Amino acid sequence: MDDRRIIYKSNFYTLLKEARYNTLEMNPMLYINSGFLIYFFSNLILFFINNTMFKGSTEASYLFWGLHAIVNIVLTLFYTIALWVKPKKL
Repeated sequence: MDDRRIIYKSNFYTLLKEARYNTLEMNPMLYINSGFLIYFFSNLILFFINNTMFKGSTEASYLFWGLHAIVNIVLTLFYTIALWVKPKKL
């Protein structure tokens, strides 16, 4: 799991560093990497709060699972945008 995070971070860093594309918004990897970053960071915070503050099955726990579903939808939207964008190289 840690190897994948390192690969995503290094790919995101090189993507921002290199100027292979005219506009960065036209690069599909930007959307994939941004989606991963938002998804994993949000879930890390959500699950940490859920596991430390709310023990058992409470209404707040269901709220956190609803937020997790929303973050998952956001990740799917980023995937969709990445498939939709056609990169224009320099």
